[in-house]
Amino acid sequence: RIRFVMDGITQQTKDFALSLDPQEAVNLDFSTLTIPSGAHDISFRVLLTNGVIDAGSYNDFQSSTVIVPAFGSVPFAENFTSSPPGWITQNPDGQITWETVTAPNEMAGNKALKLNSFEYEDKIGEIDIFLSPVLDLTSVPAATVTFDVAYARYQSSEDRLQVVVLTNCQDISEGTILFNKSGEQLRTAPSTSQPFTPSNATQWRKELIDLSVFIGMDKVQLAFIGINDWGNNIYLDNITLITEQTRDASLVRMITPSVVTCEQQVTPKLLIQNAGSVLLNSLVVEYGINNGPVQTFALNNLNVSFGAEKEIDLPPINLIESENALTVALKDPNGGSDHNPD
Repeated sequence: RIRFVMDGITQQTKDFALSLDPQEAVNLDFSTLTIPSGAHDISFRVLLTNGVIDAGSYNDFQSSTVIVPAFGSVPFAENFTSSPPGWITQNPDGQITWETVTAPNEMAGNKALKLNSFEYEDKIGEIDIFLSPVLDLTSVPAATVTFDVAYARYQSSEDRLQVVVLTNCQDISEGTILFNKSGEQLRTAPSTSQPFTPSNATQWRKELIDLSVFIGMDKVQLAFIGINDWGNNIYLDNITLITEQTRDASLVRMITPSVVTCEQQVTPKLLIQNAGSVLLNSLVVEYGINNGPVQTFALNNLNVSFGAEKEIDLPPINLIESENALTVALKDPNGGSDHNPD
C-alpha cells in the first residue's frame, strides 16, 4: 500500500498486488493526474508491505519538487514593473535567488531582476534559474531574444550568467547554451568592493541571442542562470522576444576620435552592430561637426550577420582648436526604417 501526496493533499492511496522475489524491482502506476502550472511538492510513502507495517521504514519515503511550466504568448517584453506571469524562479539551495528590485537604467526608479551574489553565503558554483513559460515558435518568421545586463566584478570574481534554451521540457543540464559570460566578459561597470547597483543606463549592456534554429518547435523555454562565485550582483532587465523580421542597426560606440586628440584632421571610426534579425547589407550615416551642415555617407555590401559587429570609417573631418561637437546617426538599414531608432 502506497500513499501519493501532492502539495500536502493526499491524491491517492493504492494497494498493489505484487509477486516480487528478493532484490527484484517493478514500476508502479497511479491514476493519471492533471497538474496545474507551477512548482509542486510530491511524495510517496509505503504504508503496508504484505498487509503489515514495513519492517524497514528508513527507505519507505521519497519526495521531490515537480515544476509544470505555463504556456506563454509570443512575442513578449518583460520589464519587471510587475511580476511576469508564467515565469518560474528555481532556487535549488533555498538561499538567495533572483528578485525584483529598483535598479536605475533609463529612469532612476527602473525595476529589474537582481541576483545578490555579493551576499551569497552558500558554496561557490550554486545556481539560480529564472525560467520562461513554454513558447510556441512553430509559425514565427523570426526569433530573436534581447535583454539588458548590468554587472560589476568584486576583485577577481567570476560570477557567471548563462542563457540556456530548453525544448520539450528538457532538464537544464540537457539544454543548449547560447549565452555564457563571466567575470571580465560579463562586466558592464568598473570593479568595486561595494555591493553593485547600476547608477544609470551607461552601466547596462544590451545582449542579443539568435533563436532561429528553434523556429518550428512548439515547446521552447529560456533559462537565465546565475552561477555564484562569491562576487557581486547581477541584474537583468527588458527581456524581449522579437518574432518579426527586423532591420536594426546599432551604433555601439565611436572609436575615433577620442575625447582628446592632437590631430586637426581625423577619420571618424564607428563600431556598429546588426541588432536586427536579417542580414545587414547597407546603411546611411548622417554626421555633422560643430553645428555645420549634415553630411551623408552611404555604406553598401556590409554583410553583417545578426549580433555581429563591424568597424566602419567615415570620410575625414576637420576639427578646430578647443572643443568640437561631432554628431552621428545611423539611418535606413537595408534601405528601410530602423526597428529601434533610439
